[in-house]
Amino acid sequence: MPDARICIVGGGAAGTAAALRGARLGAEVLLVERDDLGGAWARCGAAPGAAVTAALRHGVPPPWPELREAARAAGADLRGRLAADLADHGVTVLAGDATLLGPGTVAVDTGGDRVEVNAPTLVLAPGSEPARPAGLDFRDPRVIDASQLMALPELPRRAVVVGGGPIAIGLADTLAGLGVRVVLAVPGEAPLADEEPRAVAALVAGLSACGVQVVTGAALEGAEPDGGQLRVRLGNGTIHPADLVVAAAGRVPAVGELDLAAAGVDADGEGFVTVDEHMHTGSADIYAVGDLLRGPAMSHLARAQGERAVEHALGAGRRRDLGTVPRVVWGRTALAAVGLTARRAESLGRDVDVVANAPGAAVTAGRPSLALLTVDRASGLVLGVSAVGDGAAELIAGVALPISWGCTAAELATVVPPGPGLAESLAEAAERAA
Repeated sequence: MPDARICIVGGGAAGTAAALRGARLGAEVLLVERDDLGGAWARCGAAPGAAVTAALRHGVPPPWPELREAARAAGADLRGRLAADLADHGVTVLAGDATLLGPGTVAVDTGGDRVEVNAPTLVLAPGSEPARPAGLDFRDPRVIDASQLMALPELPRRAVVVGGGPIAIGLADTLAGLGVRVVLAVPGEAPLADEEPRAVAALVAGLSACGVQVVTGAALEGAEPDGGQLRVRLGNGTIHPADLVVAAAGRVPAVGELDLAAAGVDADGEGFVTVDEHMHTGSADIYAVGDLLRGPAMSHLARAQGERAVEHALGAGRRRDLGTVPRVVWGRTALAAVGLTARRAESLGRDVDVVANAPGAAVTAGRPSLALLTVDRASGLVLGVSAVGDGAAELIAGVALPISWGCTAAELATVVPPGPGLAESLAEAAERAA
């Protein structure tokens, strides 16, 4: 009967990060994963997505079969590196389906055997799967979810992407960059409802300039065969012909046969779990991380959550401000943000200003270059930053630390940035807010 100090269920971004951090802290760690290491992160997420985005940014992309194989190779490379890293750190990886028998006990069906694992600490990181909305017949090969894009043998001429979050936006941008005529059907009034409206408007303008038709207030009502195409009906009354419909309206926890209740872990009707600031579920020594929690589905956030969970379990915590984890929408037009938006700050009782690098700054020659600061009026503290344009993610990564340490707009304005580019735009915004 294999035993370990920590048993981690799930080998995606959150689970592998938790395993490696636990091993580095000297704990005996066992990781249970039923599929390939890396999960959606390696299969259809950041790793293959980065390969596609890089190809689109470097001029005319290669033919789809070649690009698809490059994306798959990027995912395979990540899986290989994860396997090697886990082995180097002495993490035991057990392949199989996990079921919780109670606090500290996990049954693993390996396909030919049933193994019970005993561990004082459990970290639950089962990952997620794409939500499949009603009104779509997924038996039709012309209807897919977001995880299936890389399996397409050929690209469609027309596509409707359903969703308003980072995944939907990234897929719409990718398909448009590959020459597909794309409609992005956003169910709400605007995509990215939790981000700064001016930043979102700049992103939408950039997407439009890149060939994506963004339609809002357009919840999916149905998609029926119409000759060789699909006839896609949206809630705003419009009908769009399409050769492909991509459902990209969120993800739901892949709890499967995990049986959270057996270990005393409460979940809501969709399978999401609530945790405290240490990722603790409130049941025994059980933690939940990654896509098992509501919030942005971002691999870098999931990794940080996994690391925080094992650090707390082992009493080796270090300062981690998960409130300043950057939020990123990848693509030829990138949006990145960190900290509080004005709406969120005001809901917490803060009186704020939102300052841009220039009045009305949004799109120049079809390309966004916008920096926004959310600044507390009383103290001058920078509570959040949003940026749209080339290098947005790298820019936001650079300002996450000063924001977490309580930087003011005046202090941020003392930094001399390189230019031209978003760094210069951020400095200009800080100067205007100081």
